[in-house]
Amino acid sequence: MMATAFYSVYAVMKLGMSGVQVGVMTGILMITGVIANPLLGRLSDIWSRKWVLVLGSLSAAASAILAILIKDTNLFALVFFLSGVATTAFWTIGITISLEFGEEIQRPTYVGMANTLIAPSTMLAPLIGGLLADAFSYRITFLTSAIFAVVAGVTIALLVQDPQHLTSRPEIARIPEIKQD
Repeated sequence: MMATAFYSVYAVMKLGMSGVQVGVMTGILMITGVIANPLLGRLSDIWSRKWVLVLGSLSAAASAILAILIKDTNLFALVFFLSGVATTAFWTIGITISLEFGEEIQRPTYVGMANTLIAPSTMLAPLIGGLLADAFSYRITFLTSAIFAVVAGVTIALLVQDPQHLTSRPEIARIPEIKQD
């Protein structure tokens, strides 16, 4: 998601996008998030949270690659649209998937760890992206972001067990017994 912070600046500085167009692009980003939230939530309920996160990774990679390739400021809306899908997938579905790991008593730990462990990368990614943009170019920032998005998607696809499939196992999905006096 490192590239997202630089799309507007890049579009203005390198593509000559006007302030009004940037406002429209920001609106597209926000509207995409509003629409994608319930759609991706429903998709993750009926399909898989894991694979919706992979879809989010691919959307992030596609938005960064398209930012490099698109020269028409009107077509740049695709970049913001895909970025909105990726952001929604990571923040909405990423939070809910952590609620499915472990047993009930372990869930606060999983949620706390999930939110704490992403903090350093969330803070450092824009700084690293800015350093790359200053030292090299926005294109290098976008390419680096796309590479990391693909790595994240592959990592999720190969190394994360889908918790929805785990809950079908009785020993994991059991409800804690309540003792009555």
